[in-house]
Amino acid sequence: MRIEQFAKMVERMRTEKHLLVHPPESLLEQWQSELSVVLCEGNEIIAHVTLWPLVGDWFELGNIWVEREHRGRKLGHQVMEEVLRKRNHIMLTSTNPIVWQMSADQN
Repeated sequence: MRIEQFAKMVERMRTEKHLLVHPPESLLEQWQSELSVVLCEGNEIIAHVTLWPLVGDWFELGNIWVEREHRGRKLGHQVMEEVLRKRNHIMLTSTNPIVWQMSADQN
C-alpha cells in the first residue's frame, strides 16, 4: 500500500459528511501497524476499516467505509470479519462529534 492510495480514499471519504476522516498518513500508519483492513480493486482502495488504540489491548472501531459504487456487495462485512480476526477487544463507541450532534438532533 502507498500513501497515494490512502490520499485518494480520504478524498472520496470527505464527501460523506457523517465520517470523521483522518489524514492519509495516519491511516497508512494504522495499516502498517496491522490495525486496519483494506480491500482494493486494481490500485484503488474500495473498502476500509480501522481500529484506534485505547488502553492496553482495547481498541475503538473507526470508520467502516465502502466506495459508493461498490456498496451492496458485502464488502463492509468482509473488512469487519477480517479486523475481528486480528483483535479481540474492540469497543463500538463514537468519539466523532458529528455523530454526537446527529444523535442529539434526533432526540
